[in-house]
Amino acid sequence: MKAKILFVFLFYICQVDSRTYQDRAQLYQQLYNIEKEIDFGKIFSKVKDKNLTKYPIVLIPGYGGNQLHARLNKTSAPHYFCQLKTSDFFELWLNLQEITPYVIDCFIDNIRLEWIERTKTSTNREGVEIKVNDFGGTSTVEYLDDSKYSVTIYFGAIVDALVKKLNYTRGLNVRAAPYDWRKSPNELNHYFIDLTKLVEETYEMNNNTRVMLVAHSMGNPVTLYWLNNFVTQAWKNKYIQNFVSLSAPWGGASKTMRLMASGDNIDIIVVKPLSVRAYQRSAPSTAFLMPSNKAVLGADR
Repeated sequence: MKAKILFVFLFYICQVDSRTYQDRAQLYQQLYNIEKEIDFGKIFSKVKDKNLTKYPIVLIPGYGGNQLHARLNKTSAPHYFCQLKTSDFFELWLNLQEITPYVIDCFIDNIRLEWIERTKTSTNREGVEIKVNDFGGTSTVEYLDDSKYSVTIYFGAIVDALVKKLNYTRGLNVRAAPYDWRKSPNELNHYFIDLTKLVEETYEMNNNTRVMLVAHSMGNPVTLYWLNNFVTQAWKNKYIQNFVSLSAPWGGASKTMRLMASGDNIDIIVVKPLSVRAYQRSAPSTAFLMPSNKAVLGADR
């Protein structure tokens, strides 16, 4: 089955305009070999020998920024070849085999959410259990696919640079707080409780050294929601050194409007945007990231 899926994947890639594919492949290779493009050695040598405090780091990923694993016990599926039951958890996001044409319908059926009007919250579809692995570790945020294929690199280059150049240690002073990014912050109460404990634990593991939060994309408003609603100022003064925001959509993301209208294939060339729209519309995090009218028009409009 895996061999057939790989063949379909390669076949469809061959149908794509070669120049477009080569351009994308070159870009991915540049991202993967970022250390060859940027002289990290020169950058880090300026601080390596100085007597600086090595603040522990907690990474908070953005939308789609960490792996999700699923276990199935379903009674129906879009196609006959879709799995209905699995004995154990398997990698749901991002499994490159799951996003090939036709097979992606199975993936969408597993990852989509259903809305419960009574509680104003979302839930997995019946027969699907989804979990986040390695909370506190970095494995699920460094690469989005267990195979560590270069296209799926995420925080991997940053973690590698910290470990190799500044002698950080995975799981000790560079850690991560992955979560179910399909959900909006009002559904992440248990996650925020765990995040609070993670920061406190990291602080204590590093000789009571305050923690540096590094968030990317949707991880920024998610982190801000936590800071504003789950911890006190006294707690922040004790445990947080600073909060580094990378590509923060503070006013929302205009891309979500296209996503809601016609779907977004996040530049995966073999995926038709309309094929993923149903899932993207079902995720409360999509609505959470819609542009704010105050950000677009101004507070007085």
